[in-house]
Amino acid sequence: MLTQTPPPSITELSYRLGFKDTSSFYKAFKRWYQVSPKAYVSR
Repeated sequence: MLTQTPPPSITELSYRLGFKDTSSFYKAFKRWYQVSPKAYVSR
């Protein structure tokens, strides 16, 4: 049986990518993609 792991949270993802806080990641993501991370995932 295959188990699915949930995607990482925005907080976890931001730290994995080297951001010191979630707010910096959120602002950078929105600048790069013109949508919030949550809106991007909802697509």
